[in-house]
Amino acid sequence: KKPRKGEATDSGPASGKEAGVVDEKAKAGSDFNEFLKTLKKPAAQDIVQQTKRFIRRMMQGSSNMKVSEQAELVQEFYQGVDDRLQTHALFKGTTDEQQKLIMDYLEKYIMTQIYHIVWSPR
Repeated sequence: KKPRKGEATDSGPASGKEAGVVDEKAKAGSDFNEFLKTLKKPAAQDIVQQTKRFIRRMMQGSSNMKVSEQAELVQEFYQGVDDRLQTHALFKGTTDEQQKLIMDYLEKYIMTQIYHIVWSPR
């Protein structure tokens, strides 16, 4: 089938809007990978340990916790990490926007670890 004028084709180059979305997704993936590399630095180990403790706690206690208790645990963790990032040497000097992005990446990392607990029926 021959595409109509203005219709996208599989073989043709992406439109400006489509290329922008692709570029944005690639940058987001690259930024997330950089965040993961940052977590491997010795200076980040306290944050890594705090995150691992939280994940273990969620995994071990999920069957005994109500959703409201899980939500409270999550909020306490995020608030604690957010507070820690404010004074952490590795993240000192980051803007509010960068701190929000770091928290988004941390949430993404955690959710890849506990999604089956959070989203599976009990």
